[in-house]
Amino acid sequence: MLTACGGGSDAPSSALSNATNNPAPTPAPVTTPVTPPATTVPPTTVTPTPTPAVPGSKKWVFDTKGLSGFFSPALGADGTIYIGANNAPLNQVTGKLYAVKPDGSEKWEYPAGSASIGGISSSAAVAADGTVYMGSYDQKLYALNADGTLKWTFQSTGVVSSTPALGADGSVFVAAANVVYALDAVTGASKWSVKLGGTVRSSPALSAAGVLYVGSDDGHLTALAMADGSKKWDHDFAADGYFNRDAAGNLRTPSKNPAVSSLPSIIQVDSSPAIGADGTVYVGVDGYAGPFYQSLPVGLVCALDPASGALKWKYGTNDWVQASPVIGADGTVYVGANGSDSVFYALNPQTGAAAWGYSVGGGVTDASLAADGTIYLGLGNNALTALTAPAAGSSDSVSLSYLNYGQAQEHGGLTTLKAGKALWSFVIPPASPLNPSTVGASPAIAADGTIYIGSEEGHLYAINGKAALATSAWPKFHGGAANSGRSVQ
Repeated sequence: MLTACGGGSDAPSSALSNATNNPAPTPAPVTTPVTPPATTVPPTTVTPTPTPAVPGSKKWVFDTKGLSGFFSPALGADGTIYIGANNAPLNQVTGKLYAVKPDGSEKWEYPAGSASIGGISSSAAVAADGTVYMGSYDQKLYALNADGTLKWTFQSTGVVSSTPALGADGSVFVAAANVVYALDAVTGASKWSVKLGGTVRSSPALSAAGVLYVGSDDGHLTALAMADGSKKWDHDFAADGYFNRDAAGNLRTPSKNPAVSSLPSIIQVDSSPAIGADGTVYVGVDGYAGPFYQSLPVGLVCALDPASGALKWKYGTNDWVQASPVIGADGTVYVGANGSDSVFYALNPQTGAAAWGYSVGGGVTDASLAADGTIYLGLGNNALTALTAPAAGSSDSVSLSYLNYGQAQEHGGLTTLKAGKALWSFVIPPASPLNPSTVGASPAIAADGTIYIGSEEGHLYAINGKAALATSAWPKFHGGAANSGRSVQ
């Protein structure tokens, strides 16, 4: 019994001990999930990529209320475009110089001359200080401040047909009739003047060495010292063997046709010179076999040594070369011939040999070169055309015709050239149903690639381009965007 009782009493005691030493597990705490605060994600902003303007498309047009196609626009440092325009009611000529902002809005305008004797007679030139110069049919050179107010006028002895060249020393060089003037830029007072043998229609070009080159209609190109007007040399193009004189001193034009060879000839330098990186002077020459302004025109492109004026080479064309040469980054000389020739040439600067050409089918005016190699060329058939050199392997060609003259023999019998490639053309509405709107001057090219041209139907056009003006020695008429006439802009 004791054992049984003892055994009975031992069981409860053991259970209590275990309960005390091993308590029941504590239930795991219940964790409530914490929702993180919402994050605001800004909406994605997609900036549309602007569509590039199509080269050759119109950007804007400005109404010049008069003929502006024969003036090369000049650009100021702030992008302002300066261009002249003339209206010719009855027997009067009136004109205005317009300053146009890059967005196509007018900045100011200035009337040239008087109501009865006026009109713009030269392209504008812009100095580094913003002064704008222009010639007028009232025989005055006008200097205007950047705000369009008059600074001074200079009374010359004839119509100021040439665009002034602007010296780094503050001198202004301009020609009127047969006189070349050096003027003080501040006062307009004459510093010196020199008479030449013929009327000057060519715009003077000023070299970095301080030499002024001026062409005249007696067939000469004259080099004058910028400082005092003293003559350094004078080149007579009649002495180069292409034109010659008979025993009586009359000019003759070489020809395979004796009847033509017997005709008297006239030779002129209406082209404005261009100056190469090495100082070589390039200029066009226009001549006539027979009575003045009748048939049988001939022309030359010539390269002259800057120190002596000696002829380096000549290239004969089938018609006048009144356009001004321009010079590419590699030195290539570009120039066009008029009328029955109507070819735009790319010439080797060392030899004068033609590398390629482009037939325009109308009059050729001064070209302008862009930094990407595009050539912008104004045409007599109311168009601006963008060109490039021939593509490698191209079989396109341009035929050269020489009429009665000896150019084919002079060029080694060459009768065809590789043809340049046209990229696009911008066509201007005709001035009238019977008259095209000739683009008669070198286009201006802005830093953003915009191309500016005037037209005979009375407007200034802004056309989309791709590249700024080339940085070559002479990329457009009168040297650069400002028409300053200097080889160093």
